[in-house]
Amino acid sequence: MRVLVVNAGSSSLKLSVLDGDHRVAEQELRAEWSKFESDEVDRAVSEMGPVNAIGHRIVHGGARYLEPVRIDADVIRELTALSALAPVWTRRRQGRRTRRAVLRQS
Repeated sequence: MRVLVVNAGSSSLKLSVLDGDHRVAEQELRAEWSKFESDEVDRAVSEMGPVNAIGHRIVHGGARYLEPVRIDADVIRELTALSALAPVWTRRRQGRRTRRAVLRQS
């Protein structure tokens, strides 16, 4: 199973594709204050090849999210409410852009 791992920070967007225990692709996009160009994200994700799942690291999930969870509308709503805990790192824009790029290549 190929998993796209996303790590959005304040100055870069790190993308890795894992296949089992092996990292098979990696891209790092530089940005200023967590702003990434959609075309750059699209290009990077396309170059990494197809994936079966996406994992997105966030800096803070409050007391409720202590382990990985499947993202749905309720989780997004709750994480948005927590964004004041780490506003730069919890912007939803990067995750949405990456997800859209992956869905377009499917």
